[in-house]
Amino acid sequence: SSEGAHQGSFGVASTQSASAGGLGSSSSSSSTQDLASVQQLALLSVNSFQRDLKDRNQLVRAAALKAMASVRVLEIIQIIVMAVSAASQDSSPFVRKQAALCVPKVCSLDPDQIGSMTAVLLKLAADGDPCVAGAAFASYRRVVISALVLDS
Repeated sequence: SSEGAHQGSFGVASTQSASAGGLGSSSSSSSTQDLASVQQLALLSVNSFQRDLKDRNQLVRAAALKAMASVRVLEIIQIIVMAVSAASQDSSPFVRKQAALCVPKVCSLDPDQIGSMTAVLLKLAADGDPCVAGAAFASYRRVVISALVLDS
């Protein structure tokens, strides 16, 4: 999946597994440095994506949102949540649909966002465009099922 490709490109998955594995202290300091550089790269990337979210072209806005939501760094979750919320009110149905499709990524990174993101999905489910509403329902289903699995 494309989500996995983005994880690998930022190196988050490998850094987290190395630091969680209880390796020796030299590996631990190395993975702390790696994690810091990944976070710095994520922040630089997000600045570029935020500029693209304001582009006149709906395809650029949607692609920027998708890329931003694929950055798996918890420290920028609030920026991603704000971007998804803003995109859910975009004039373009294509961008609103992408906002709906980004919600499960946000919730999988930070389950604490399920409440606010569910509210976004419910608004999108009432959208007059069937593609937006369909994406909202599909994402809602994914988020709710994931939340049920986490609770059990």
